[in-house]
Amino acid sequence: MSQPPLSLVLPTAWLPSVEYFALLLSGASILIEVHESYPKQTCRNRCYVSTSNKVMPLSVPVVKTYGNHTLTRDITLAMTEPWQRNHWRTIESAYRNAAWFIHYEAAFRQTFFQPYSTLVDMNSALILKLAGLMKVEVAFDFTTDWKAFYGNALDLRASFNEQEPIEGFSQVMFKPYFQCFANRYGFQPNLSIIDLLFNCGPESVSYLRNLGAGLLSKLSL
Repeated sequence: MSQPPLSLVLPTAWLPSVEYFALLLSGASILIEVHESYPKQTCRNRCYVSTSNKVMPLSVPVVKTYGNHTLTRDITLAMTEPWQRNHWRTIESAYRNAAWFIHYEAAFRQTFFQPYSTLVDMNSALILKLAGLMKVEVAFDFTTDWKAFYGNALDLRASFNEQEPIEGFSQVMFKPYFQCFANRYGFQPNLSIIDLLFNCGPESVSYLRNLGAGLLSKLSL
């Protein structure tokens, strides 16, 4: 008798890491936390890209609608500054010479610049768009209330907050692929999924599936 898929509880993530996206494609059952008190400076509104000045974090400015106890589901986007335009310029500068950027630019840009009402809406739309560009399907559900513990699922809500992989995982798991600035800084693992997509195109899927299988194997121990 086959075992049911591993259940994972993940944070929402903006342009999530390669590791995060590999788990989305791993076959695990995914639940995304939206009823937590929103923690700042995490993958929920931050990603990492490779630029001519090495690895750069990009952060989305957000508004805690109800103060420090605002739930992640209620976090809105601060539109008092042109952060979408500024971040797009950084992304375009970083990846305009990547082999597949020109193939995905128009479709990705359209979704990137949509006027989203909440952070969760934006993050989910971008994940679905990136999956669509890779011609794969991803499925996830959202939490319906707050739970401090999940006895039947692996809780990864506090993970994915830096470029480093999940605690206990090795960067050796991230097979090097071509990156535009690797000749200057060497291979930079576990950046935003857009780094893999713009550099590897359709080959991103097999990369993610192989990584996801390795991650699930370790998580299941």
